[in-house]
Amino acid sequence: MFSSSCDTMVAMSDVTDDGSIIFGKNSDRQVNEPLAIRYVPAATHLPNSKLRTTYIEIDQIEKTHSCILFSPRNIFGAEMGFNCNGVVIGNEALFTKIPSYSEDLTGRDLVRLVLERCSTSGQGKDTIIFLLNKYGQGGNCGFTSKFYYHSSFLF
Repeated sequence: MFSSSCDTMVAMSDVTDDGSIIFGKNSDRQVNEPLAIRYVPAATHLPNSKLRTTYIEIDQIEKTHSCILFSPRNIFGAEMGFNCNGVVIGNEALFTKIPSYSEDLTGRDLVRLVLERCSTSGQGKDTIIFLLNKYGQGGNCGFTSKFYYHSSFLF
């Protein structure tokens, strides 16, 4: 059995001794699930390109930013990460009364898409809203057993 929640924290520059921003997250992943740290380089994509996420194919944008992802090895997305513009985001499981069984974008897909597509956290919020309206959210997020939830995010 595994925990059913993540813990994410941020200390902003006005409360750290050296003015840095500290972001941390522990994940609610299952025991023995391998977590990888992956570098995704910036890229330019052909017009009308498609992108395969964990479960669905979506429209790709022309230019994507480089980013570092912290994610289970078997998925497209990430639990948390940061990009070359200083955008940092973490995914939090959100257990709602609305089922999330359909195979759409997962919250972890949205983390990666924000990091690849956005220069600010405000753009990240807007991107998540746009993608949720266009593609929806859902799908099994478990490793060895089924685990369904919606997501919230900390930027």
